[in-house]
Amino acid sequence: MKQRYTPWLIGLLTCAGLATNSSAATFEYIGTVTVATAAFVPLTPVGTPFDMVYVVDDDAVSSGLVGPDDFQSINMSLGNICFTTDSVSNCQIPASTYIGITSIDAAALTYDAGIPTGGFLDLVALLPADPIFFIDIDFSAGTFLVEVPFAGFASGTMAFVPVPAAVWFFGSAILGLGAFFTGHCAR
Repeated sequence: MKQRYTPWLIGLLTCAGLATNSSAATFEYIGTVTVATAAFVPLTPVGTPFDMVYVVDDDAVSSGLVGPDDFQSINMSLGNICFTTDSVSNCQIPASTYIGITSIDAAALTYDAGIPTGGFLDLVALLPADPIFFIDIDFSAGTFLVEVPFAGFASGTMAFVPVPAAVWFFGSAILGLGAFFTGHCAR
């Protein structure tokens, strides 16, 4: 009888651990490209999906203001391009081209009760043999801009995705797998 409930217990403890991580807060924004010019037209035409996941220090979120030094990681996809502060192997978003974010030039994000309320984020990304990418995120207006000087840009709109919903879905999936492996669903 003990083994029958082991996967359920593991799933429940995993969900509890994810929900109570006190050192970092994860946020996600999704959107689409609404304007693409010059070199960006074939790479990221209008309608190309945009996804950004970033992790910041939880204490900064609790204080209501996040600055450049509070970021632990940023992973952003624009179509098949992944901009990341992590190593290429850690990019959370599948892509065919990985571009390293080399600096966070400016950041001032505001939060109320742990929910993003506005602010901005300015990033610089660079491939060794390619031009510099300037990335501007305006959280107040819900817009993004990825630009290569003299080569064009892609811009669009984005919206915040509440992560707790993802945790609930992940938790229910773990519990479902636990039920499957214990034979509850096989009957």
